[in-house]
Amino acid sequence: WRTGLVIMSNLEYTIKELTPLLKAGVRRNNLLNKDSPMHDAAKECYDHLLDCNNYLWSDYSKQMNNKLIHDHLNITSNSGIKEIDTDLQSKYDIFCDDGLSFFDENERFNYHTNIKLVDSEDKRKLIKYYQPYFKPTGRISDLAVIHSISPVGLLSDNFKSGSANVCYTDLYKDEDLSCNLIIVDVKKNTHLKLNEFFQYKKGLKIFKIIYLVRDNASLELTREFDSYNKEECMRIVDSEIIQFPNSKLYVESRGEGSKNNQDLMFITAYGDCTTDVRGRYSLQENNIQSSVVNVHHRGENSLSRIDVRSVLEDKSTSTFLGEIKVDKNAIGIDADLSNKNLLCSKNATVITEPQLDINTKEIVCSHGCTVSNIDEQEIYYFETKGIDKETASDIIKECFLN
Repeated sequence: WRTGLVIMSNLEYTIKELTPLLKAGVRRNNLLNKDSPMHDAAKECYDHLLDCNNYLWSDYSKQMNNKLIHDHLNITSNSGIKEIDTDLQSKYDIFCDDGLSFFDENERFNYHTNIKLVDSEDKRKLIKYYQPYFKPTGRISDLAVIHSISPVGLLSDNFKSGSANVCYTDLYKDEDLSCNLIIVDVKKNTHLKLNEFFQYKKGLKIFKIIYLVRDNASLELTREFDSYNKEECMRIVDSEIIQFPNSKLYVESRGEGSKNNQDLMFITAYGDCTTDVRGRYSLQENNIQSSVVNVHHRGENSLSRIDVRSVLEDKSTSTFLGEIKVDKNAIGIDADLSNKNLLCSKNATVITEPQLDINTKEIVCSHGCTVSNIDEQEIYYFETKGIDKETASDIIKECFLN
């Protein structure tokens, strides 16, 4: 495999067969490498994996088409490093792959973005303090904790406001399973704008990303999924976001789905927080988009707005599981959860499950979902203005998403 521990011909395996391989010594990872700052967390996740049922069939993911992931054949090879696409180099400041992170000029600190990378010199000192955030969840992203070579850390430096464009890529030509651990730590009293791009390449990629939005800090997160190679790519992006008191979070995620694309957000908000999450997905052909947004209010006087929308054509599929949970002591919460879907084909599928778990009366909380078709009266109105039916339909879809 690519770490050079074992020189071998191509190895083919499925997720189901991964568990015995994790300890077989064929790939250096957080579990095997006792010197890894994430070894203890990986060992805990591995022990939990042995004790529980298959992660792919957990309750939260029961509506997702995980059979595609379950049956997918991962293929290793000694193909070496592939250069990053030239057009990506001009667009992004930071590149992240399994255990690797670097700036365009290989600097540890990028003065343009005010972002510091946690490299090998810092990992022993810093990363170990993040282990509690990687407790077993029973979700497939636990495999990323176990199987990743090493975590990647992005720390905001001492600045009032900063921004960075981050590309999550794959440097290798193989079709092996890629597991990525990312830590984003936004320091107190700072504002960070992070533009994320997930590049699509053939195969299955799993991301576990921890975002820590410290006291009085704010994170503006724009997430874009690649529009190329959708038919051959599967992505699972599992985001754990911790909002400390008086923090603000703004998220906008956009994409066109893929063979199986999962965008999962689990947000814990403490007192006096603002949480605003928007998802916008335009799906065609056989592409799949699965979204989970779970907001857990654990402190008082917070505001949360969840708005996820999808346009579906052809044989595409959208699944949505949204939940707002409010603890008994979390009074003064104002929360709204919304999922809207525009169904443009009789062969497309929508599955939506908005949920509320409220344990106090002193709040304002609402939720709802809609599945609708394009109104023929709206089409007729456009036609009376000289706009053809196809253009009118495109305008309605664009307005619905934006």
